[in-house]
Amino acid sequence: MKSITKNIVLSAMFLAIGLILPFFTVQIPQIGQMLLPMHIPVLLCGFVCGWQSGAIVGFVLPLLRSAIFGMPVFFPSATGMAFELMTYGLVAGLLYSLSKWKCLLALYRSLVIAMLARARGVGPRADHPAGVSRCICSSLGHLLTPFPALSPSLC
Repeated sequence: MKSITKNIVLSAMFLAIGLILPFFTVQIPQIGQMLLPMHIPVLLCGFVCGWQSGAIVGFVLPLLRSAIFGMPVFFPSATGMAFELMTYGLVAGLLYSLSKWKCLLALYRSLVIAMLARARGVGPRADHPAGVSRCICSSLGHLLTPFPALSPSLC
């Protein structure tokens, strides 16, 4: 199998796992908050398929899940999670691909740094909706200026 085809198939598999995995943890919210079921496939995709695929799957996964199942809510949760998971997949995959040795130590190092990048605000986080909406509104602010009635409700 060619490398490009293999990456596309594996990325689609990780995307499908990311769509299905949260159904197993929805019954017990404490376990779902601890495991973060949408983060695991994005992390694995970054490691296995590379940082480009990890970033794409991380960005598409919450938006697609929101469009299909309605959870997470599109704005601000899914939108914020899209940037958060994109950062997670990108940093984990990039650091693992840049490591000199592909060993367990490099895997753990990439995982820890990706988690720190997500926690320290390299990308907007879904659990801080005010930060997400402020980020989105500032990037789309020029579109909202002709409609001042919409600006207070979104920002």
